Amino acid sequence: MTEAVAELERELDRSASSSSADNPEAARALQDGANHIRESKLKEKLQYSRGTIEQWDPQSAVTLELTIEADLQALRDELERASGAASQRERNPLEEALEEARDLVRGMEAMERRLREPGAQGQQQGQQGQQGQQQGNRQPGDRAGAIGGGGPDGWVDYNKRYSEAGAPTRGNPRPLSPEEIRQLQREFGQRGNQVRALREQLREVGRPAQELRAVLDAMERFQREGIYADPSQVAELHQEIMNQLKRLEFGLRRDVEGVTERTTTLSGSDEVPDGYRELVEEYYRALARGRPGGN
Repeated sequence: MTEAVAELERELDRSASSSSADNPEAARALQDGANHIRESKLKEKLQYSRGTIEQWDPQSAVTLELTIEADLQALRDELERASGAASQRERNPLEEALEEARDLVRGMEAMERRLREPGAQGQQQGQQGQQGQQQGNRQPGDRAGAIGGGGPDGWVDYNKRYSEAGAPTRGNPRPLSPEEIRQLQREFGQRGNQVRALREQLREVGRPAQELRAVLDAMERFQREGIYADPSQVAELHQEIMNQLKRLEFGLRRDVEGVTERTTTLSGSDEVPDGYRELVEEYYRALARGRPGGN
């Protein structure tokens, strides 16, 4: 066991040296772990106890065991500190790209809901229709309201068909007001910048993202006012963007999950380096035999 501690000490020194430039905080914690082995005289304690503890009085034996346990726990604390620093610094760039893709999808979903909702004018007319329901001549089964927006007097029939206003049925694309068009153009401009940043981020890690070229082309079309004359075309183009972004999100999620499966991290409270884990297991086996020093 003494040899295992010595090997762990050397490994900590090497790891601290190699990571000092990229992650100084983790390097300091690793070096503190190696220093703790030396300063606590852990190797010497194990060597001293080797083959003699069964000859000690019970109180002295317990004292030595507790001291060694405390030293091992302090070493574990240093290694976990290094683990936390390393995991924070080494976040997978693909995870960040996945978060960006998810944000884009959520933004487009929110935009889709707004496109499906009744406009402010339709809502106001619908409310007026409700107030005037008793004054108008409604057929049985008709009902007033803003179910998907109102017609000129805000009423719809039981089957949710609009009155003669010519508005679309519920759930279908609706005409957009000039202010809504300007808002969409501004939002697509912002989303386009976000897509370009994501594309550059993926390019830096060597991950192709052909989907984003199609997304940018579609978003640029939304800057032309002519497209808004046809609500169904707006909805179709928006759905095309959604599909491309969801396809990218799915691919990135698979990439991230694959990296996670191949990467061993030290971030959990129960996850410690293999050398340390073997050291602790050997120590407690030695205690069971009455010899902390092992063979």
